[in-house]
Amino acid sequence: MEGALKVAHMRQLKKNQLTIALPNKGRMQAPSFKLLEDVGIKARMNGGRELMVPTNKPGVRFLLARAPDIPLIVEMGAADLGITGRDCIAERGSDVKPLLDLDFGICKVAVAAPRGVKQPRSI
Repeated sequence: MEGALKVAHMRQLKKNQLTIALPNKGRMQAPSFKLLEDVGIKARMNGGRELMVPTNKPGVRFLLARAPDIPLIVEMGAADLGITGRDCIAERGSDVKPLLDLDFGICKVAVAAPRGVKQPRSI
């Protein structure tokens, strides 16, 4: 997020709104939208690269952002809640509370080394 001005603007916009931060791309985006659609909240996308997306529910909107930025967006109050990975919460160190494990968006960890390294200890 870029500066306090943007956060203040976001807070002003969200009066009487429930703002849900969602990943704007990646493997968590489609399951996040599907989960919300399954409970009756559907995005009204305009086909562009929107930051704020209205929904079919009055007073509910989506804020699309990079998954690693979602914990900060929620912590700063620009969104009321968000869907992101636990790894993003841990890496960002934001003061947010995970409420529910959704069982999607599994993180894969890989270890890489220069060619010729036989054992990690020799790096």
